[in-house]
Amino acid sequence: GRNGWKPSRLWPVAPPTPVERRLWYRGDESVYGWTGTVFVDGAADKYHWYSGLDIAGYGIAQLVLDHGTYGLAWGLYGTVPPGPQTAPRSEHYVVFVVLYHAIPPIEIVTDHQGIIDGITNGPAWCTSWERAQADIWRDIWRLIDELGGIGPEAVSFSKQKAHAKAVDCESHETRQRRIGNNWADWLAVEGKKLQCSSAYNAA
Repeated sequence: GRNGWKPSRLWPVAPPTPVERRLWYRGDESVYGWTGTVFVDGAADKYHWYSGLDIAGYGIAQLVLDHGTYGLAWGLYGTVPPGPQTAPRSEHYVVFVVLYHAIPPIEIVTDHQGIIDGITNGPAWCTSWERAQADIWRDIWRLIDELGGIGPEAVSFSKQKAHAKAVDCESHETRQRRIGNNWADWLAVEGKKLQCSSAYNAA
């Protein structure tokens, strides 16, 4: 690119879609709602010279253990609705999507520390005017309350390291969490791509 600058995604570029889009990679509407262990992730591309071209998406994955191997049971990806298109926004919005269709008990596994910090600090902290995602947090906490609150029999959250690699002698739990996060990450990138593909199709 000019002066050594390179775009973060291929040209041509297009603004994000004016409506939210969701697609099943594996599964369909009959899968709703999510229960058990669910992996979530967000992704975004930022254009420093024009924020109107920023795009963000999310991914949701649930695994199945088949003959000792973890594979994708259900996968959903989608776009972040009109508004700020940032990675933190996508990481928060995907939690809202899962909770909206959740059946407790549910464990949401995320690689975003901001989600863990919010759950640890509570609703007042999350919904303060200082928080960039306060509007989404209000909906998240409302849904958590409707599902029975924070706890192992209702809604729980845990952190997984992003882009973890396989290691020798890893436990079943470690393998499950690594594979689940990797699937959610891949689906989030596909969700981000929906922003551009929908804009091209509408043109």
